[in-house]
Amino acid sequence: MCGEYDADLFRGSSSEDYFRFLTVGQTRYVRPNTQQWDIFCSNTPAEALLEQACIVLFDAGNTELAKITLGLSSLSLALERYYKAHFVYPTSEQGLEALVSPPANPAAAGAYPQGGYFKAIPLDPWGRPYVYEEEQWGGTEGRFTISTTGADGVVGGGGKSADVSTAVLPYLRQIANVIELQ
Repeated sequence: MCGEYDADLFRGSSSEDYFRFLTVGQTRYVRPNTQQWDIFCSNTPAEALLEQACIVLFDAGNTELAKITLGLSSLSLALERYYKAHFVYPTSEQGLEALVSPPANPAAAGAYPQGGYFKAIPLDPWGRPYVYEEEQWGGTEGRFTISTTGADGVVGGGGKSADVSTAVLPYLRQIANVIELQ
């Protein structure tokens, strides 16, 4: 749901300033940024995502983007489970392989689930590993990026060669839900 409100109306004064809000699933954005507004409040969210994130349209025939959405979602979920067990994310050096094999530190290995978080790390639709980067400036949840470099395997590009990362994952999930409902 997308809308606008006049904050001064609630304070008893008048103003010409309106503030936007939007609700996506259970998440409420009180003052969404331009990218959030343009994508979630568009009549054509797939086209808005294409414009904002420079990736190909997400439709029923785009199996690559659907596979990327699933891969990024499952890897993100596994990383959150890893974080809850170890209170840190794997380092960039450990990479996503930390989700397959326990850490060398025996104390940390105690919290590692038997069989790991994955039997094998999923590959992107073109058979390449996803790129994982963990920000080292704090132990805050969600401080990682997982991405694919698109069909050409080169950073940058557009269309099927565009990079797609967890930065646009909420948009991909929303568009996938909209298409599923159609």
